[in-house]
Amino acid sequence: MSERKIALFFVLAVALQVLILAAIPARRMWVLATGRTIRMEIVPVDPYHVISGYYARLAYEAGEPSSFPGAPSLKAGDTVYAVLEEGGDGLWKPAELLREPPAGLPPNRIALQGKAAGPDPATEIRYGIEAFFVPETQRYEVDNGLRRRTDEPGSEPNTAEVKVDRSGRAAIVSIRVAGRDFK
Repeated sequence: MSERKIALFFVLAVALQVLILAAIPARRMWVLATGRTIRMEIVPVDPYHVISGYYARLAYEAGEPSSFPGAPSLKAGDTVYAVLEEGGDGLWKPAELLREPPAGLPPNRIALQGKAAGPDPATEIRYGIEAFFVPETQRYEVDNGLRRRTDEPGSEPNTAEVKVDRSGRAAIVSIRVAGRDFK
């Protein structure tokens, strides 16, 4: 094999590796650049391990199949589309759970693509928005805010601002905890 062919194979191998590495964050960047913004309420997770490393673990009402009226029985690994509807308070709530991507949704509805998880029948749906990076200097503030009760009168709910693209892929933009935004 000539030196020229070896050099070409080397360049192609390096270029392929760069493309693979660039593709990992590219999907999230695409969703953030082109997605529609929604705000979802964060529901409590395990109160003893809210912060795992430097990531806050988040859960949403739409992560529970039982929160959708007439939800089909799911097996772990099933792809589903959670149709959310905007409420009067500006928060998006579960409306319908489908196995196929919905078409022609009205402006007050949006679909999130997720995967069923847990034992069969599946007990949760994951959308890829269940973890949020928290800088070390803010982790205790976020942790304490996520632990506080938000069902008391006058208490603002903890929320996540999420971008959703046309295919239902989602990415977290920021979270609002105890009345403070974290990006």
